[in-house]
Amino acid sequence: MYSIDKNARSKLITVTYCGNVGIAERSCALDEVATAIEALGNSRILLDFMDAHVALDTFQASQTFSRRVTDLLGAKACRIAYLCPHDAHVNKVVETLVDARGVTFERFNDRAEALRWILSDQPDQKPLVASWSRAGRGSDMRAG
Repeated sequence: MYSIDKNARSKLITVTYCGNVGIAERSCALDEVATAIEALGNSRILLDFMDAHVALDTFQASQTFSRRVTDLLGAKACRIAYLCPHDAHVNKVVETLVDARGVTFERFNDRAEALRWILSDQPDQKPLVASWSRAGRGSDMRAG
């Protein structure tokens, strides 16, 4: 299950997931996010997985989804913050492929830090406190 909040003032779209979440549900949310971006011109997306468990999906499903993310969000220069517990399982195939295709994202376990990064006018600004690095980028933890 998921809900979407669109804040035109801050140009932020927040997708909050809960329960068991797979590619099919994430794909539905992606369609709604893409529509919101077209309507509102938003380019900042917070994906909140704090109350969710990411289901294991097939490599093919993950690859197809990552291509859709890149096609729908990458060309719009979107910035994405993943918010999830430190020990959470994530779909590494999706993260790795999206990262390789140049979509800007970071992973966080602190909501305030995620919001600071995503709402910053400096897209390359790195997180100031411990957070995860992007898939395939050096160490698992980065401290400011």
